[in-house]
Amino acid sequence: DAGGNNVSQPGVPVTAAIASGGGTLAGTLTVNTNATGVAVFTDLAVSGAVGNRTLSFSATLNGTSATVTSDAIVLGAGAPAQLTVKTQPSPNAVGGVALGQQPAVQVQDAAGNSVSQAGIVVTASVSTGPGAVSGTATATTDANGVATFTDLGVTSSPGQATVTLGFAATLGGQARTATSGNITVVPPPKLVIATAPSPALRSNIMFFQQPMIQLADGLGNDVHTAGVPVTVALASGTGQLAVGPFSAPTPAPAAFNPTAIVVLTDANGRAQFHDLNILGNGDHTLLFTAPGYASVTSGTLNVTNLTVNLAPNGLGEGGGFGGAAGSEAYLRFLVPVGTTELIFDTYGGPGDVTFYVRLGNFPTLVDHATCALNPSGPTQRCVFTGAAIVPGNWYMVTHGVTAFTNVRMQGAAYGPSCAQTTLTLGVTAGPRTFAPGTDCSVPFGPLHRYLFNSTSQQAVNFTITSTSNVALVLKELQTPLVRFDPASATGGTSGVFLLPPLPIDVDMFQFTGVQTYSLTPHSVSPNIVGCGDRTALSGVNTTLTLAATDCPGITPGTNSNRIYLAIGGGQTVTVSMTPTPGTFAPRIRLMTGFIQSGAPSTLMTVDGTTTTGATLVFTNPGAVTAAYTVELTSVLTGQIGTYAFKVDQTPNYFNLSPPSFAPAPGITARP
Repeated sequence: DAGGNNVSQPGVPVTAAIASGGGTLAGTLTVNTNATGVAVFTDLAVSGAVGNRTLSFSATLNGTSATVTSDAIVLGAGAPAQLTVKTQPSPNAVGGVALGQQPAVQVQDAAGNSVSQAGIVVTASVSTGPGAVSGTATATTDANGVATFTDLGVTSSPGQATVTLGFAATLGGQARTATSGNITVVPPPKLVIATAPSPALRSNIMFFQQPMIQLADGLGNDVHTAGVPVTVALASGTGQLAVGPFSAPTPAPAAFNPTAIVVLTDANGRAQFHDLNILGNGDHTLLFTAPGYASVTSGTLNVTNLTVNLAPNGLGEGGGFGGAAGSEAYLRFLVPVGTTELIFDTYGGPGDVTFYVRLGNFPTLVDHATCALNPSGPTQRCVFTGAAIVPGNWYMVTHGVTAFTNVRMQGAAYGPSCAQTTLTLGVTAGPRTFAPGTDCSVPFGPLHRYLFNSTSQQAVNFTITSTSNVALVLKELQTPLVRFDPASATGGTSGVFLLPPLPIDVDMFQFTGVQTYSLTPHSVSPNIVGCGDRTALSGVNTTLTLAATDCPGITPGTNSNRIYLAIGGGQTVTVSMTPTPGTFAPRIRLMTGFIQSGAPSTLMTVDGTTTTGATLVFTNPGAVTAAYTVELTSVLTGQIGTYAFKVDQTPNYFNLSPPSFAPAPGITARP
């Protein structure tokens, strides 16, 4: 009543509600009073976030609404009923690598309140997307009901993928799950072979093409990180891997450590290896590793036990080299103390090669001497002078850009006594006496070197007087072109050489005993005298006369000029004969050997007209240089007159592609 006294009135409905704190009130919310005026609630329940709540109870008494509020009720967490991801995993991940931010899973009651219950096991798996989890896939809740993973990751697929993680636990006998947000997974960083090692190798010789390794991310993009150690070791094969040759050509032998050949990456993330080689035989592969990067294995490397050719001291030549595109031929050359001029050449062919030299070790594409070449000429030449010359073993290599055959490599080391003397037309050089032990020396005897500067088209012969047998050799860029051995021990006069406007090396050699000689070059008429005493060099372009007094032609009633040619293996020679217009119709015959007279077997015959002339094109099918004779004559009998004569030989010894490196100080180029 109004005075606070209990009223025993049954049947008054009393309704319960949440007065403060929010949440949901469940159960029988309205109860009638009993005979004593008391409304007894039996199944009220409050749900919602933990915290304080108050309940209100209201009824209508004698037409007036009356309400009473309970004391504060402290609401705690309910029984474990669900899981939620408290800490999401990193949104970006690398396959197989622990997530940068590890997930944490919270146990909750049905209302979403954290349940502080330890010992509940939560298991992680990939819920959507490819792959599987890596690391420890289970975590146990702590006293706060939180299961925190420590090294969870996701395995990678071949490319980029999006996954979600699922977390599962048994709560109150029921399986409950939770799912993470999206995670973008890329493959792990890897090593990429940017430059593969040569697939065909020689035992104990450095790979011509040394491997270079590039750091890359999982999608193959270059990673520009310096200082990452990249290690190489044999992945398969029975040989041994080293840096530098096992039997070193220099006094200091190379160290052998097959498990610790390490190169640090540069600012571009590249590790360039140098002088790797394998001592062994058969197939091998290389394994490249680096911390934090997936390893990479090379293709198969086939190692053979082919030897390296050696050249004699002072002057050495190796020839007959050949191989497939991508293969190499080597020559070792010992440079003596006191050398003042060092020359390396390659010629021969056919084929297409690059040419490298190196002091002390075998040249590779990344380690070789810088040397001056003749990029527009027919041969490749490296010339070293001054401080660039170091005595010891030098190595030459030709690398086949295409298949090549009959390659020749040559080294020549000249001392002060090997300096060239310039020859002048009509001026006698000498008398000079060979002095073994003092003169420049080559394998077949002492040598005197001369240089004849043929500055224009001209015809030249040489007169030799001597006390014993000597020989003269004409060379262009160190390459022998033609040799003259006097018929008499006291000397003689050579045939006539039709020279192009090029520097011509002239060497004089002795054979036995000590000889004294004199040498005189003479300018002579290019016209033929007799039946063939002219030798034409490539590049000749001169005017000749077909006269009635010349050698009889093979065709009866004709006259002819016969000129000798030396055509290298695989070379193509083009001979043209262009008479003065209206004089005669030309005919060119090609014969094998140096033929002065007679009618030997003819290889080719080309006829022209009085207006067009004649052009003969012939390729030597052999592998070595051979002698040929061209007969220049007329189609009809009794015809004579002047004509232009031209000879071109291509490639003029070897078709070469010069490397792209520049001269270094102390190194000079020759024309």
